Amino acid sequence: MNKSRILTATLVNDTSVLNHYGCKLVVKNIFKVTSKYSINIIHTVSVGKNWENDTDKINILRSDLVLVNGEGTIHHSKRRALILTKVATFCKELKKPCFLINCVYQENNNTINEHVRKFMKIYARESLTQQELEKIGIKSIIVPDMTFYDQSLFKSNNNTLFTKGKIYSGSTYLYISNLMYLNSQKKYTTFVTISNNKDIKPLKMTIKNIVKKLIRIQPIVFKKINPVFIKKRILLFNEGRYSTSNLETLISLIGRDLRELKTL
Repeated sequence: MNKSRILTATLVNDTSVLNHYGCKLVVKNIFKVTSKYSINIIHTVSVGKNWENDTDKINILRSDLVLVNGEGTIHHSKRRALILTKVATFCKELKKPCFLINCVYQENNNTINEHVRKFMKIYARESLTQQELEKIGIKSIIVPDMTFYDQSLFKSNNNTLFTKGKIYSGSTYLYISNLMYLNSQKKYTTFVTISNNKDIKPLKMTIKNIVKKLIRIQPIVFKKINPVFIKKRILLFNEGRYSTSNLETLISLIGRDLRELKTL
């Protein structure tokens, strides 16, 4: 490669298309750091898309190098993990540098392992991934999650890093997000949704439907229902205050409200 000019790159597994603040921040930081070191990303392959088509292959061919954003994709021999890692073998045959960055690696089969060996370098985002790779004889370098590349996002108004309290950021699994939200009600604890999907339509529930659900789940506990407080909670929920349309969350919140108000 000619180092006297700006290098071009294709980014595979662009997760910024997801309605997830963390993914958008990761990709934003990847663009920021590559630009800083004179690498121009001219093409991206979106998460979940198979790069083995003519358009993506052409762009890979015209790029000086390929960056594969591993994130949480390469684990348990998933089909997406196989598709993602196959690009390393493709690039190896073309003698084109291909790097696996910002990756988690866990419990993959030999087929995926062999593709991963073809990456020029691998950057693991934590030590467990590095240890997993070492078990199969693959070297890697630990570089913390690209989420943390721009530390200004984690500073308070007086320009110091936050050191007190906890922040729950939710999960792609709704039931885990529900638990996180409930835990976030403690002192010095905050819940910040990971989703920025403004198109999600909040769950429109009626008092009648909620009461039926409560009685069906816990018929003994929910003998006395105060419609006023249920209505208030539903209004908050429908306004999107909890950034989810999961009924389980709403039921839990109503149950807690009723207990605190001693209406049961």
